[in-house]
Amino acid sequence: MSEDIHNMELRAKLTGYICTQYSYFDYLVSNVIWHILKIDKPVGMIVTGAMDIRPKIEMAISLLEHHDIENEIRSTLQKFKNNASKENGFISKRNKIVHGIFSSREGDSAVMVEAHRKKSHRERHEMDVEYIQQCYGEIVAANNELVPLLESRGINVH
Repeated sequence: MSEDIHNMELRAKLTGYICTQYSYFDYLVSNVIWHILKIDKPVGMIVTGAMDIRPKIEMAISLLEHHDIENEIRSTLQKFKNNASKENGFISKRNKIVHGIFSSREGDSAVMVEAHRKKSHRERHEMDVEYIQQCYGEIVAANNELVPLLESRGINVH
């Protein structure tokens, strides 16, 4: 068995953690929408199930603005929309990590990644483990910020 010079086992674990936490973030945003629209989970899944995270965040913000409610939740979601969608934000980072194509030269410890979904990410670039760990931490922090806000207002988080 060859040495894991690319830390693939750690990268795979962290990517799995990112997927789990990101799914939970998506679920929290969905619950905001379902709460505002006063719909149950089965109907809510129909309404938001096929939506990507960016339009889902937009919908939640628009509904909060329309009803002029929950300004703290709205400003928190707006912050995530503004920061997380930037190239160095956790949504963009997550997309590069999860959808990126990993490649490396034989014997070279650097892992190169390219993503074909977004034009600006198509260039190959190095992705170290710290980048993946940082993304995971940012998603966890977002969830930790949202959960108490939603719980205090009776919005489901489970």
